[in-house]
Amino acid sequence: MALTLSALSKDVVVVEQFQPLQNCKIDEGMLQNIRNRVLDGVLNSRKFEVVERAQLKTVLKEQSLVDAGLTEGKAPESNNLKAAGYVMYGTVIRFGVEKLMANNIKAFRADVEIQLRFANIETGRIRAVKTVKGTEIKSAILAGGDARLEEDVLNAAIVSVAKDAANALVELAFPTTVL
Repeated sequence: MALTLSALSKDVVVVEQFQPLQNCKIDEGMLQNIRNRVLDGVLNSRKFEVVERAQLKTVLKEQSLVDAGLTEGKAPESNNLKAAGYVMYGTVIRFGVEKLMANNIKAFRADVEIQLRFANIETGRIRAVKTVKGTEIKSAILAGGDARLEEDVLNAAIVSVAKDAANALVELAFPTTVL
């Protein structure tokens, strides 16, 4: 009998909201954006089961509809949320955009740096710590639109750092052995 990847047991992970370092200026929306992008990367790695905790109220509300018999079709067993074995969380160390100018070209450089922690929930021990950085530069000929270019470069840096964060988690959970 051949086992498929989906038949193998996967570690269950919850990705928590990232927190800013005390002197790091970042708003809640951007913190949520970073978390969502990291969560997407971890989920799309297909190496982990990811449980949703940020929208727990919504999940519990849906379960209460099932329990009350107000839903149609085959209902999953409620009041049995999957337990996470690991939690991924971290600190945003650096987050910012710098405007660069040269001749008739404007450019923005965005820097995002996150220190990740991957902890075992059962023991409370931090299994690993890794810092990931993303730097992106985008430029255009002078012609307005600074806000859009600034937003684009910032999102590109967030996507870059989120990809590296997901890859770091895979590396930590499934280390490569060199023979």
